[in-house]
Amino acid sequence: MRATNFLCQLRRLLVALALLCTGAGALADTFGRFLDPLNVRLLDDGRRMELTQEFRYEDPEKNLWTAPKGIVVDGASIPQALWSVVGGPLSGRYRSATVIHDWYCESQQRDWRSTHKVFYFAMRAGGVSEVKARGMYAAVIAFGPRWGDVRIRYSDTVCVSGECREVTKERLERSVVKLVPTEAELRQLASMLRQFNLDDNFGLRDLEDRSAALTDAKFPSELKWRR
Repeated sequence: MRATNFLCQLRRLLVALALLCTGAGALADTFGRFLDPLNVRLLDDGRRMELTQEFRYEDPEKNLWTAPKGIVVDGASIPQALWSVVGGPLSGRYRSATVIHDWYCESQQRDWRSTHKVFYFAMRAGGVSEVKARGMYAAVIAFGPRWGDVRIRYSDTVCVSGECREVTKERLERSVVKLVPTEAELRQLASMLRQFNLDDNFGLRDLEDRSAALTDAKFPSELKWRR
């Protein structure tokens, strides 16, 4: 019950911050642009969508991000604990950004840092407010999936001239790590977002570093935000 009450409070906080955010913001081109309409078919379970047409997004540096026709998305790239705070991940103005983010988190064609960052720019290109986009971006940095080659240590038996001994070796292994946010971590996220709204000097890089700091200790060294 306490966790439910806290999520309600966090939801109200994000709504309040969005109302306090003034100004039209930067032009859409600053954040890239979607090149296609989003055409989807809602599947029978009412929770997943199938793309009926290729969907492309061009980021501010002109890199192309493509979700192919026929893929199925369900918003899983956004931590489920945040769904009651920001709304269903496949509804609202951030749906288009979620489709791109979902596909690249699943396919892992690009590194996780770039994939999470493009989620922020795609949200802004789709008309999501700066406050809400940064809140969502902070959440996926802290709690979203991370993947890459992780150095694994293991024991092996080495025999030389009939004498055998155990030695420690290392190998690189592809790893995907997903976290479930704790109530304490959600409280820290809320506090950080509150500070962002009050401090004009709190930039995007600060947001990234402080969001990652909430959970970096839980990830292997190769998957920390700043290495």
